[in-house]
Amino acid sequence: MNQFNHTITVRASISAVYQQWTRLEYFPNVMEAVEAVTQLTDIESLWRVQIMGVTREWKSQIVDQIPNSRITWTSTSGAKHAGTVSFHAVDARTTRVTLDIEYAPADWKESLGSEIGILDYHIKRDLKSYKSYIESRTQVSGIWRIARSTD
Repeated sequence: MNQFNHTITVRASISAVYQQWTRLEYFPNVMEAVEAVTQLTDIESLWRVQIMGVTREWKSQIVDQIPNSRITWTSTSGAKHAGTVSFHAVDARTTRVTLDIEYAPADWKESLGSEIGILDYHIKRDLKSYKSYIESRTQVSGIWRIARSTD
């Protein structure tokens, strides 16, 4: 498994940053690599991403969710990966977002792409896009998914 870890600081409250992250179906409007996300249930979603002309799909399930703190998921079909996004209040108007992803390349091309930093580049770029989007808004967009603690 390849591992990626990135942190960004967003000029918005932890509540706004967390709530926008729960609006998975809005990700294609903000993150270039994400083509579609379909919310299947409160904890399951279907993802389609495209990186360098290669499209991958997977079902993902939330395995842990603590409002305004973290969301942890794992794939249940398709591209094999897992991750956690965590949210930390720096102050009332600033939030640090940390994204940890583990990803198993499907073939030698994906392994090579990972080795030369293509996936890492896309993750960084999409996080920056997410940050820019949140900072340019006065309110959260999309349909909010009610957080369910899986403790």
